[in-house]
Amino acid sequence: MTQPKPEIIPAILSQTIEQFQEDLQKLINSKNLSSGWVHVDFMDNQLVPNQSILPEDLVGVNFGNLKKEAHLMVKNPETWIKKLLDLGFERIIIHMESQGNIAAYLKLIKNAGAKAVLAINPETSIEKFNEFVLSADGVMVMGVHPGFQGQSFVPETIDKISKIKSQI
Repeated sequence: MTQPKPEIIPAILSQTIEQFQEDLQKLINSKNLSSGWVHVDFMDNQLVPNQSILPEDLVGVNFGNLKKEAHLMVKNPETWIKKLLDLGFERIIIHMESQGNIAAYLKLIKNAGAKAVLAINPETSIEKFNEFVLSADGVMVMGVHPGFQGQSFVPETIDKISKIKSQI
């Protein structure tokens, strides 16, 4: 079996649509990234102590040839998921720490033809994660506490990744 080619996926964390559009345009204009993925961070100031743009801010935004991945750092992701699917996001990352039915969220995303990825915060035990890992299309292990840029890497992340990988 051949290994998938590693990808560089730039992330945009914006509090205003103007800032988002400026950052997005830089990616679209980049020769190396103009047809890859863009990772858009969404925060609700409930699951994490910060707030970002909303899905409705992106209505009518031109992403060029970029494929869209959403990272939902939100307490109640269901309505966010529906809005992002309507906007054509092809991959949606939800947090284990979100409220509600994680299995139902994964199913909602996958039934719409998108990829469903689970994220796990540094302080969350992988035991909570185990029952869902095989239902997900991918795993994102947070190496920082989500919500703010520029934090120090949490070294225990490496052990957590090893444990999860051994279960897949």
